[in-house]
Amino acid sequence: FEHPEYPFLRANIDRDVVGEKAILECKTANQFLSKEWDGEEVPLSYLCQVQHYMNVLDRDYCYFAVLIGGQKFIWKRIERD
Repeated sequence: FEHPEYPFLRANIDRDVVGEKAILECKTANQFLSKEWDGEEVPLSYLCQVQHYMNVLDRDYCYFAVLIGGQKFIWKRIERD
């Protein structure tokens, strides 16, 4: 996807959420990195990635679907900033 005014800004999202002004990003993490996802935390690199994507696509929020250690599933919703 390209930004309508700035074609050098691009996004490669995992999914567009039907019926909502949102995107979905799917991630995996090993157990050693699980602390990066504790509480409301999201790794900074992923946070920057989805803020950029939401800007390019004019979306209000992003859902993260995260599988940790191949066994624990969590999800989070991040608002556009």
